[in-house]
Amino acid sequence: MLKRTMISRNKQHQQPQPLKINSRASLWAKIEESNINTRDEKAKKGYNQDRGNSNRRLEPSRTRRSETRQIDNTNSNTNSPDADREMTVKKSHSIAHDFAHSYGHNSGIRKEWERIDQCHAKSDLEEEMHQILSQLDKTDVGMLSTTSADFVLRVPDGEGGEITETQNLFLHDAARKTMDLWIGHKSWTMHEARIAGKILLRMEKEELFGNGHQVDKQIYLAVINAYSKVTIDDDTASVRAENLLDHMKRRSVERPDLKPDRLIINTVMGAQAKHSLGGAFSMGCIVAAERMLDTLEQEYALGDTTMQPTARTYSKFIDLYAKQGMADKASKALERMEDQYRGGNRAALPSLIHYTNVIDAYSKSAASSSKYARCAEDTLRSMLDLYDKGANHLKPDSVVFSAAIDTYAKSNRPDAAERSLKILDLMDNYGVLPDIVTYNVVLNTLRHDRSYHSVVKDLLRFIEESSYLRADSFTYNTVIKGCTPEEAEALIQHWEMEYMKGRTDERPDSFTYTSLIQSWIAADTIGNEEKCLEILHWMEEQDVVGMNRIVYNEVMKAFARSSRENAGDLAERAFCMLLARYEKDKRKEFKPDRFSYISLVNAYCRSCKSHKYASRAEEILFQMMDSNNYCPDSKLCGNVVSAWARSGSRESVIRAETVCSRMDSLGIEVDGIVFNSLINVYAKSSDSDKSLGSLKVLERMSKQRIDPTSVTYSLLLEACIGDQECLLEVFQSCIERGMLDARLQRSFEEHGPSCVKELMRGDINPTWTQNANRGPHSLSRNQLNARRREERTGLDVRKFGWAR
Repeated sequence: MLKRTMISRNKQHQQPQPLKINSRASLWAKIEESNINTRDEKAKKGYNQDRGNSNRRLEPSRTRRSETRQIDNTNSNTNSPDADREMTVKKSHSIAHDFAHSYGHNSGIRKEWERIDQCHAKSDLEEEMHQILSQLDKTDVGMLSTTSADFVLRVPDGEGGEITETQNLFLHDAARKTMDLWIGHKSWTMHEARIAGKILLRMEKEELFGNGHQVDKQIYLAVINAYSKVTIDDDTASVRAENLLDHMKRRSVERPDLKPDRLIINTVMGAQAKHSLGGAFSMGCIVAAERMLDTLEQEYALGDTTMQPTARTYSKFIDLYAKQGMADKASKALERMEDQYRGGNRAALPSLIHYTNVIDAYSKSAASSSKYARCAEDTLRSMLDLYDKGANHLKPDSVVFSAAIDTYAKSNRPDAAERSLKILDLMDNYGVLPDIVTYNVVLNTLRHDRSYHSVVKDLLRFIEESSYLRADSFTYNTVIKGCTPEEAEALIQHWEMEYMKGRTDERPDSFTYTSLIQSWIAADTIGNEEKCLEILHWMEEQDVVGMNRIVYNEVMKAFARSSRENAGDLAERAFCMLLARYEKDKRKEFKPDRFSYISLVNAYCRSCKSHKYASRAEEILFQMMDSNNYCPDSKLCGNVVSAWARSGSRESVIRAETVCSRMDSLGIEVDGIVFNSLINVYAKSSDSDKSLGSLKVLERMSKQRIDPTSVTYSLLLEACIGDQECLLEVFQSCIERGMLDARLQRSFEEHGPSCVKELMRGDINPTWTQNANRGPHSLSRNQLNARRREERTGLDVRKFGWAR
């Protein structure tokens, strides 16, 4: 569904005091000290920093199951009571080990949670569960039915509450009774769910011992339900639920009453849908859920009514696809649901929520492909057609229309604004009254198209004058994003006046001023860097609600994108302000993060024209490499290498090679862009052997199986000018790979050896140019930046007042 993240507003902040930092190195010392303190505090609280074992899929041991079969075959003809007892105990322990291994109790996860278990505060239910589990563990297998103890249990009082009472019960009866009470429990914690699984394991051991007490299916359901409730806190909860389901299927061969039904499968699918992990782990959940749905449909088709898939089943399935951004599969799941209903399964009737979830899945994928916006509208119109034909349960509401409009807002389609307004008119045709969320989504779509700027203003004026609508911070912030800086400042002042008059409940916050800073950055006008710094100072003086490090990061990003010669120094001033705020308030939202350091390094790199700036960028990069929290990527390292190319320093080659060596030692990929930057360092240097050095870089690229591009050969040609032998080698490598584009032809014709010049004047072999990846009229990155600088407005924003 549509979700809006609102910035928390704490209106009481202390005024930050300026902190003078004499040494730049002390910035890193303070951050490293803070990281060490944070790690120590987490260790004291019982947090585990190494979660490697928790991301493994815990499958039952095949060796253990084979041993169980061997025990059965070996002892099948044994008639001795002692032998029967020994065989039963071995079989019980073997199957129980299989069951425990499915849960992960005997893996490294158990040791991890035992460490955490000693530190967290136990709930009343957990204390009760620990009491029962300790009694079960102290009793020998086979003795639960003959051993009794006093238990303090919480039982319903008949009026919606609970009372505690002490009962003397046999241990097996106590375990069964408490598990029955926990079936309807909703507020499970990860520790309670783990203990419930251990109690079930102990009950299974007793059953497999052969004393006649069988574990009911409802107890399995209680444990699966417990795991499904803690998927947010426990990374392995959905896998544990699935493994317990598989364990029930295996046991159903001997006990048909344990065959999983629709309710159990729906519960497991719900756990997988709520699973928050990404990557292969989530894909495993999806594949398992698909297999479960296939099983339900197949069993129901064979006449098993207990396996009838319902609307709730498909709802969980669609939700699982939607959270993973698989819009096409979510749509196919809806089609399967419709086919089931047409085939006679009346419990699979699609409702409004199913269509809304599919449209929301399209919204999550709209940024990757513009076709999903149209697919969302088609899904909406197909639902409306069914409603027109008499499906009254599909009566549309504002949520489903808002979801469809939101897909256009995220799609970047040229007709997004036009289509969103048509959907808004469609709402009026069906008598659906748009709410503030709908208008906010429409504004978010229109703001991307400057031709609808007047429509945005009229719509905002309509919301402000409406008797049933009330503009919120999302409304104003959305409009501000589509305004020019001057218009944004005027709108912020207007917003403040509306708040003072009581016409809106929210006032401009840090997100608002961050949008204003982004607006000044996009304007790309002279002096916008000082303007951003002025806004930052003003925000600190006024102690703006919701102030955090994102604002400081945006200011540093403005400096990084500017062409000022002292952009690095200005960015570091903003960084020092952020660090001072963190030292003052000790709040995590002011702690510099990885993006803070990336913006600072880029500011030094992009404005680098001296050894000083390149050295400072390298210093910060190496400090990031030495840190455990801010490891850079290959792109940032490539920017530092490029900074040395522009520095004009005599040490540029040595320092750039040092950066690449550090990347190799830390396992950071040295990709083609970094190698191109390194070749550019050789080309810009004054070393006498720079041509040989650049060719060695080309050999390193070949050894690492990195294909050079036309840009690579352009840089190699520049580095080898004056060395005819090296130029000939570059030319031969270029035509062998088919990278000879029009620019390289002109360069070789001008600077190449005489034999190469003659070849350039004649007909070019088509194989020489077949892989060229830069066209004859394409511009390089530097040429594009130069063109943008020529197209600047020339407006000096330093003359424009702030917060008048």
